[in-house]
Parts: sequence; structure tokens; C-alpha cells
Amino acid sequence: MVKTADLSQTIGKVLVRLLVVTSIVVTPWMTVDPINLIKLVSLTCGAFGIGALLLFNSRSHLASEHGPTLLLSALLLVQLTLVFVFSGVDMTFQFFGTLGRNTGLLCYASLVLVLLGGVIGSAKPLYEKVINSLVLVGAISAIYGLIQYLGADPIGWANKYSPVIGFLGNPNFQSSLLGMGAIASLAILVNGSTQTLKRICCLIAILISLFIAGVSNSQQGLLVFAIGSVCLAYFKVRSKKQILISTSFISVITFSGFLAILGFLDKGPFAKYLYQASVTYRGDYWRAGWNMALDNPFFGVGLDSYGDNYRKFRTIEATLRRGPDVVSNAAHNVFIDFAANGGFPLLAIYLGFLLLAARKVWNYTKAASRDLYFEGIIAVWIGYLAQSVISINQIGLAVWGWALTGLIIGWKPSLEFSNETKKQPKTSIKNDGNSTLSPKNFLVLITGLVIGLVVSLPPLVSSSKEKSGMAASQLEKILSAERNWPRDASRSNQIAVILVSNKLEKDAIRIVKSTVSQFPKNYDAWKILSEIPSSAEADKLLAKSQMKMLDPFNTNLK
Repeated sequence: MVKTADLSQTIGKVLVRLLVVTSIVVTPWMTVDPINLIKLVSLTCGAFGIGALLLFNSRSHLASEHGPTLLLSALLLVQLTLVFVFSGVDMTFQFFGTLGRNTGLLCYASLVLVLLGGVIGSAKPLYEKVINSLVLVGAISAIYGLIQYLGADPIGWANKYSPVIGFLGNPNFQSSLLGMGAIASLAILVNGSTQTLKRICCLIAILISLFIAGVSNSQQGLLVFAIGSVCLAYFKVRSKKQILISTSFISVITFSGFLAILGFLDKGPFAKYLYQASVTYRGDYWRAGWNMALDNPFFGVGLDSYGDNYRKFRTIEATLRRGPDVVSNAAHNVFIDFAANGGFPLLAIYLGFLLLAARKVWNYTKAASRDLYFEGIIAVWIGYLAQSVISINQIGLAVWGWALTGLIIGWKPSLEFSNETKKQPKTSIKNDGNSTLSPKNFLVLITGLVIGLVVSLPPLVSSSKEKSGMAASQLEKILSAERNWPRDASRSNQIAVILVSNKLEKDAIRIVKSTVSQFPKNYDAWKILSEIPSSAEADKLLAKSQMKMLDPFNTNLK
């Protein structure tokens, strides 16, 4: 077995690389979905590498102090498995998740391993590395966002939003990541020991990030940065140990926060600056998700199955507000998403992780010494939680949230590994730091990475084949892509529509019938079947009845 400090440092290095790569990797010229599938691969590979190291060294590294975290991790995996088995939704779909989200069983199992990696790797040197990595990711995203804003993007994204979508495919996600990166830069900027050149670079990164967040047509990044800045300011004020100043600061911030919340709800003096129509739409998504959870309290509607159930559980007001064809495949609230997709037990377990982290934050506020990088970790974490109330568990953001949660849970008042130089055995493989990794652990790490790659690669390969077939306009390649495993309803529907437009209705009907058989709650597949001219009348009547059942408030359905 490898020494505790050595393994923790190795896990920390894997974790940092995982965070950076998952945040910025995209495949626009290779796959139909250029964002989420490759991020799932990156996440799974790194997480399985961490998991393999933890499993192989479990006896020597999982101490009693990790008991609550391990218990919650086991409960989360058990609940995910129960939902996977008993929700009645296609298991392959639940395993990889829906197109454009991919937050299924594989994703959440990987995020649990990321959290555990954060707990075990938690140490002062890692806090600095994580903050520096987030500054790097934020700076790269800001520069690319600036390129997009100037209209010089070399990638021709099929994008209906603001051109500023970064590496996450959506201005809201891009804005939030920029806000988190700006908080990390601010944490370095206010650190008295930071070199002048580094401070200047961080200041420039903050200014560019906030500018790009501002022009992305999304307020999320500015909100995240404001909350994180307040958190850092609180730690600064508290360090003065003057009760009156601390109390006044908290009172002012609490009152300002209350006014801000009212403003987002179109009330109070800040309403004209903070309110957006999207807040109302999010309310529709939240209510639908909550209704799903109430109707399916133990197992939810199935992992990543919000989209197939949204029409059924939305209110009539939501249906009429923007028209029946405006739908969503996520609740735009991470907490409600957990309850809707996996039941209240899944939500409770996730809250358990956050409570463990919140307890460590509370303990830190009472500690005698300060760690400015750890304060940066806390500030970014709180900013992430704030955006998760109004946003989606996008993989490029979620990986930071789960890693930061683990780092905070793993904090201890005297946490610092010895920097003593130790003579390394000749059988060790030298790492790029002060730690070493034995040949066995090196092999374990590589095995975990390979298993993660094998497990997560199929959807990426299928998406690549689909893009290749579409580009070549070859029918056989397109049909072959539709049959690829894992089968995806969205891909099948898209190909069916193409076949219909090319007068190949027989093939289209075959595909759509297969789709509704495997995914009976997929509204779009039933709709396509009902609209194909050569569909049998019995099939059309069945399709329309299913559409009515799945979308009861749709006034366009007679």
C-alpha cells in the first residue's frame, strides 16, 4: 500500500486534471452533441481512476472519520440503483441519461467518486491547486467568450442563444462558470502573500469574466460573483475580531439579500434591475418537478426522465403561458431535479452531503487560524449552490460543485501533510510532485481510467457515427447510426423526420414504432407517428390518444 499523504496527493492531482479537462473539453467537429457526451467521458474516466485507487487502498485510507460520508455515498448509490431498477424507465436511457444532459446513473456515480476524491485528497496544497485551476478555467472561458462576443469564433455552433456560450453550450452555464472563476481570482487577489504580477493577472481575469458574463444575456455569473465576494468579505471582516463590525456587516448583507430576492421575484426597489421573465418560466419548471416528486415520492419518474414527464405534470397556466410546444427536460433547480428524477430519498441524501459540508464551514468560522485558499473554496462552493437553485446540473459545473463539497467535508483544523523529504523506494514511480505512486497503484489508476473510458464511450461513438452519416448524406450510414447502441429517442426521432422528408415513410414508421415501444413516454415519437401520411389509421389514433395522455392540458390536441 502507498502512504496516506502520497495517495492523497495523487488523488488530488487526478482530481485537478479531471476538473480542468471536464470544464473545457468539447467535440464540435466530431459529434452531434459536442458538449455533454465528451464531458461525461472525461468525468467518468477521472472518477473511475479515483475510485479504483480508493477501492484498492480502502483499508488504510478510509478512516472512521469518513464514516458519515461513506454512509451517504453508499445510500446514494443504493437509491440510484433502486430508481434505476424500479422506476419502469428504460435502463439504458437511465444509465447514460437524456441527450443534452447525460446526468444519469453513470454521471452521478462518477460525481460521488469525485466527492470522495475531494474528501480523501483534502489538504492545504490541494486547496491552492484547485483555486488556481478554477482561475485558469475561468480565464480560458472568458477569453473564448470574448472571441465569441467579437464574432470571431472558429466553431460554427448551432446555437439559438447568445453567441457567448463558452465551452458549456449555454450562456447561463457560461456565465455561472465565469462567476465562479472570478471568485477564485478574487480569493488570490486579496491574499496578501500573492505576487504583484499574479494579482494583476487575476484582476484582469475578473474584469474580463464579469464583462463577458454581463454581455452573455445571463445574470447568473454576476449573481454568483456577488455572493462569493460577500462571503470572502465576511471572512475578512471576521478576522478583525470586532463583534460590532461583524454584526453590522451581516445585518446589511442580510437586508440587501432580502431586497435582491424580492427583486428577482418582481417586487421591491430592485425589481426593474433584477427581474427577468425567465424567473416566471423557472417557476413553471419547478412546479412541474415538484408535482412529479409528489406523485412518485420514493423513486421519482426515473433518472434524467424529467423531460418525458414535463408535459403531464405542468400546470395549465404553464401550458398556456408560452404555448404547449415550449417544454423543458430539467427543472432548472438541482434540488427539485433530484426529487423529481429520483424521489425524496435521493434529495435527502444530497442534502445530507451539503449539511456535512456546511458543518465544516461552521467549524472553520470558529477556528483560530485562517486559510485564505480554503476560504476561496468555501466562497466558490456557496456561489455554486446559489446558481444551482436556478440552474441545471450541467456536467461542467456539477463536477466543481461535487469536488468542492468533498474538499470542504475533508477539512480538518490541523490539516496539513508533512513536507519532510523521504527516501523513496527504488520500486516507486516518480510523480510530478513530492509524492510517489507504487507500481501497483499506478496500474490500478490506469485500470480505473480505462474502465471509465470503456463504460462511457458508447454514446460518444454513436453520436460520432450519426454526425458522420449526416455529413455524408448516405442512407445506410444514417440507418446504421440509428441502430447503434445505446439507442437514443432524440436521435431516432431526428432520423425518422429526415426519412419522412425524403419520402422513405416505411423506414420512418418502422423506426418510430420501435422508439415508442422502447420509450413509451416520448411525446415527440408519438407525434411523428401521428403525422406520417402513410401511417395506419389505428396507429394515428393510438398516437393521438397517447399524446393526449402525456400532455393533458394541450388545447391543440382534440
